Amino acid sequence: STNSDDSFTSAREWLQICTSSHTSCRPFQQDGCYRPTRLLHISELGAEVRLRESDDMPVNITYATLSHSWGSVLPLTLTGARMNSFKQGIPLPELPKTFQEAVQVARRFGIEYIWIDCLCIIQDSAEDWKRESVLMASIYGNSHLNIAATASRDGRGGCFRPRRPSALHPVKMTIHDRDFYLLDAEMWWEAFEKAPLNTRAWVLQERLLSPRVLHFDHDQLVWECNELTASERYPHGINGLIPAPRFLRNRLDSLLQTALLPGQELFHAWKPIIRAYSSCALTKSSDKLIALHGIASRIKDVLKASYSAGLFSTNLESQLLWKVLENEKATRPDQHVAPSWSWASMIGPVSILPQWDFLDTRGEEFTRQFKPEEINEKILCRVRNKHLFGTRDVTSMVSHEKLEIEGYLVPVHYIALSETKDWKEIKYRPKLGYDQDSSTLPSEIWPMAMRSWQWSIDEGKAWDAVEYDGGSDLSVLVATRKGDEASSFHLWFEHDFRSEAFKREKRWLLPVYSVTEWQGVDVFDMKRYRSLNGLVLERNGGPGTTFRRCGTFKLKAELNENGPWRFWNSALRFDAVEGVEPVVCDDVVVPIISAEQPGDGASDEERSIKYGRRDGVEQYVVTIE
Repeated sequence: STNSDDSFTSAREWLQICTSSHTSCRPFQQDGCYRPTRLLHISELGAEVRLRESDDMPVNITYATLSHSWGSVLPLTLTGARMNSFKQGIPLPELPKTFQEAVQVARRFGIEYIWIDCLCIIQDSAEDWKRESVLMASIYGNSHLNIAATASRDGRGGCFRPRRPSALHPVKMTIHDRDFYLLDAEMWWEAFEKAPLNTRAWVLQERLLSPRVLHFDHDQLVWECNELTASERYPHGINGLIPAPRFLRNRLDSLLQTALLPGQELFHAWKPIIRAYSSCALTKSSDKLIALHGIASRIKDVLKASYSAGLFSTNLESQLLWKVLENEKATRPDQHVAPSWSWASMIGPVSILPQWDFLDTRGEEFTRQFKPEEINEKILCRVRNKHLFGTRDVTSMVSHEKLEIEGYLVPVHYIALSETKDWKEIKYRPKLGYDQDSSTLPSEIWPMAMRSWQWSIDEGKAWDAVEYDGGSDLSVLVATRKGDEASSFHLWFEHDFRSEAFKREKRWLLPVYSVTEWQGVDVFDMKRYRSLNGLVLERNGGPGTTFRRCGTFKLKAELNENGPWRFWNSALRFDAVEGVEPVVCDDVVVPIISAEQPGDGASDEERSIKYGRRDGVEQYVVTIE
């Protein structure tokens, strides 16, 4: 059983090593004086526990916390009416099995107090819940040990499980008189991450904020702290057996403890956390922001930045280009949780900061040597009200914050083009892709869904059959009225882009940044690309300056290709956007087109794009809700 003496001997060894020698596993408040508002006093070996308030506790105390899944069965909870009776004593048999066994674990480690959310937060008091729910960084960050009922779906499952100790040993094989041991560390870790508790969104920050966690898995104990991840099968650690980026708490700790390369802080810690968090389940979609508040507040303090709705004021514009990873599964919640510019407005896995994705595949050595300036990020829009960002109540369960952004707006329209179109006719006699008041537009942009083919307009035929993944990836064509070649780039939508209603709606592209990316297997096969990235917007109501985000777009070309030239050559000559008056702005990053009207024999250098800063540039100012 995972309640055996052998199991607890291993756990005590991990705890002793951690508390005596791990400098990065210290409590959040290192003077040892932090006391949660309420704790359960469990020091007596009797058959009951007592609720105590902070002013009724000693100054220096050691307490444990419990991570558990409520599940579909509501456990015993603290209410205003039960406060006095809980202070008198709660008989252990009245507690769910998971709570009873967590008390046993704490007592075996000599810990006198334990914090359990549903017994230490007044569940029928919205005021108490709001006050306590934003203290998770302190409550879990100062815990001596976080006990995790990892294998249980609800309070009936308990912590302890029967098991066969022999099943923990690696399989031994003898080949040519040599002994080999089969290890399944990575496969086991994937299964562990999918355990019932570890798929809950609230639990992610509990795991990351606690100095140390003792998991009670289905067949063994698992230890997590900032310097050691171990199990009964791998008692000396599995850190070397699993790729380092898989350990989220190590990434967070390195951000909190050390200085990273400028510009990579959010990539290093926040990006993988959001990827994992957005993949977890929440019973109430309204908890989306508050269930991550503890981690966000820790990172906010390190960055010395403002925070709102899942984004930080540091490099704010760069963070706007998150994207949905599983479009067909992603939805928006029934009730408002966050503005459309925030990833928290979606239910489903999302990825943020895509301009840093290439570092995920390059290894630690490349990441250490990489210089942030090599990404050469050019921000092409500006959040005008950044000084107000995060000044509202960040403890609120929902966010209605609006962003006022100045930048370029390029009108587009969805046009369903059949595979039997005369592509050369489209190239040389393009139809209007957007219904403007003016019938003499100098250029137009056509988005279209490509089910299983990408098209090469200059060849007039299909090429490179590709698998359609059923997601939101659309191929987009950009052409000028002069008959220049079309540029192919991609869109990701948060809507059902196949619906007829979607196809009728007008859209606008808002370029956000241009960056240099790397692609290749190794340093000898690596190519550099220049990509243009931005938001896809739609009206939020009638004509006016208020929009909402409905997707992102990306145009990528090798450094010697002129796709960005074609885009800007078209985009900069569009007529005014209905209901939005241009505003003259200073210190604007502008695309500098080296040859606006090159001849047929123009070279790549003649069609290049560079970026510079200029005053007196007309920009559109829109509000994104």
